[in-house]
Amino acid sequence: MAYLPRYALSFSLALRQRWRGLGLGSDLVSAGEAWARRSGFIFLVILVATRNERALALYQRLGYTICADLRTAGDVRNGVGDHYTMGRMIAPWRSAPPTTSTLKFTELSYAAQ
Repeated sequence: MAYLPRYALSFSLALRQRWRGLGLGSDLVSAGEAWARRSGFIFLVILVATRNERALALYQRLGYTICADLRTAGDVRNGVGDHYTMGRMIAPWRSAPPTTSTLKFTELSYAAQ
């Protein structure tokens, strides 16, 4: 049986206020990317709130680009609101591009307390 690599990994990252601005976000994304590469993933995806300018700047600085935008219906309390889907290739294709029947998505979450 042929090995089919895992293609896309969705991740999330949240840092409490006291940990922001110290480079931890960049370090965590870098560590996550290294793990994802070792695990056979080639594309990473993250949802980022459109109003989170610091996170948008971080991911753009790390090479992520906006792939799509998601609109919510109304209520923006409790962190719910419009989001961008941002993505980045972290490794080259090693075989034919995936079809919808072979695409596998996995989610990885980081949360710094």
